[in-house]
Amino acid sequence: MGIASEVHQIMDSYLRERGHQETLHYAWKKCHGLDVFFGMGEAMKPGYNKEWVRNCRPHITNRRNLLSGNNGFRNALEVALQLRSMGKNSAAIRRMMLDVHWALSGVMDATDEQLDELLNYDRTFGQGD
Repeated sequence: MGIASEVHQIMDSYLRERGHQETLHYAWKKCHGLDVFFGMGEAMKPGYNKEWVRNCRPHITNRRNLLSGNNGFRNALEVALQLRSMGKNSAAIRRMMLDVHWALSGVMDATDEQLDELLNYDRTFGQGD
């Protein structure tokens, strides 16, 4: 169960980071609106940027630790296979989840055909977590 929970944490970290990114995007829109009408929006941007860093740093650090630890490659492979089963191609995985792509690229540069082949492979056989 260790690998499964780590993969869930990695996927959850991307989801939470995306939520903070959307919040930052809307804050920047508000800043641009204030800048147009009052000329003070640019002064507020650094505060929003610092808040984004403060909110996202724990997720990014946790994800990078999970992708570089003892099971880093297996975690990255499981995340990539989970995304592949959801219909994402390898280019989308590279674009959306660069940390996962880097962890996989340390060993191989996975193509769509390789990921499809691995999807059908029985990963439960062998030694446990």
